[in-house]
Amino acid sequence: MKLTLKSLLAVAALAFAGIGCALTASPAHAVVTCTAATGTQYPYVGADGNSYARLCFNDTSNRRAEVFNSVKGLPGIPKQKLEAAKTIFFFFNTRADAIEYFNGTLPYNLFPINTGKFADSKTRCGNTGFFLDQTFGQVYNVSMVYNYCTLDQTPGVAPAPLLNPALKRTTIHEAGHAFDNALAAVNSSVSVPSKRSGFLNLFEGDKQVLTPANWSQAVGSTPKMTQTQRYNYMCNLFSTPSPSALERDFGATLNGGPVPPAVATGRVCETVSLPFPYYQTKTPTEAATEKLPYWMSDSRELWAEAFLITLEGSQTVPTFLPMVDRVIGMNQSPTRSFNCTRRVVQEYITTGLPPSAATLALIGCPQNPGPL
Repeated sequence: MKLTLKSLLAVAALAFAGIGCALTASPAHAVVTCTAATGTQYPYVGADGNSYARLCFNDTSNRRAEVFNSVKGLPGIPKQKLEAAKTIFFFFNTRADAIEYFNGTLPYNLFPINTGKFADSKTRCGNTGFFLDQTFGQVYNVSMVYNYCTLDQTPGVAPAPLLNPALKRTTIHEAGHAFDNALAAVNSSVSVPSKRSGFLNLFEGDKQVLTPANWSQAVGSTPKMTQTQRYNYMCNLFSTPSPSALERDFGATLNGGPVPPAVATGRVCETVSLPFPYYQTKTPTEAATEKLPYWMSDSRELWAEAFLITLEGSQTVPTFLPMVDRVIGMNQSPTRSFNCTRRVVQEYITTGLPPSAATLALIGCPQNPGPL
């Protein structure tokens, strides 16, 4: 998408001024200000001497260390790609502060509204904005983490602020988005890996094989799963917790248990081997679509969460994304959840390149899904 003439002139001026000028808030809108967080190595300071860690509120509890040190501790290849793309990490107190800042800060407030999404009113605990200006060779890759999550997307539920219970996980998830962006930016690609046709094909396949092929019918010499096997499989995948408030804000349904007259809390299983009646006739794919709609419908979000789970494992924070991370990170037989897409992310983390056809074949994935 082309920028307006005003935007082009502004970005052109910034291109020559360098990153320090590009990140200075417009004085007329400087309600929220950001300063460089002190420390050593990227993101605190890059090889070019510039700061890539920005603190945007009076952080008296020193929670910033958990944010910026999480980036500092990333593996070598993601960290190198993020720095090469001049990725900046911001720590805001709230989403409202981030929106105020990016709406009043050049050059972000000049980008087309549907390009970078630096200011996004539908985010909860963090956000990542990206704009690749091929005209002037500039990359704008920005991740932000919010000290307070804002839960206001659930219909009929009053907005509620929530002190972010998992700053490290939020940061690494957003770093996963930024890594995806950086892989495109440093290679001058028009598409990020999470949106390439090969990854999308693997994503669709992974969603389907959440349900074993013999769930409802025999496959060759493999008999149809028994009811006991299906129940065990479903409950091993989802276990017994309810979706968290954050997962509900991301669209998780309240279908499931407990059964009336108790108030439904959206549990899939009553015990570790018995689904609630609603889910006794559902497949794991159908259940995941109801409980993880955000991740089941967006390959970019699956990429970022797979990045997080690859590095940190499934989470232990019950108020964050317990059901999401359990399902995405589950390693149960016969097929590891999101086996093929997770392997793509893993290979990019360890080598900076997509997996080979031989690697995909070795783990039972399509050998030629398309460009990765």
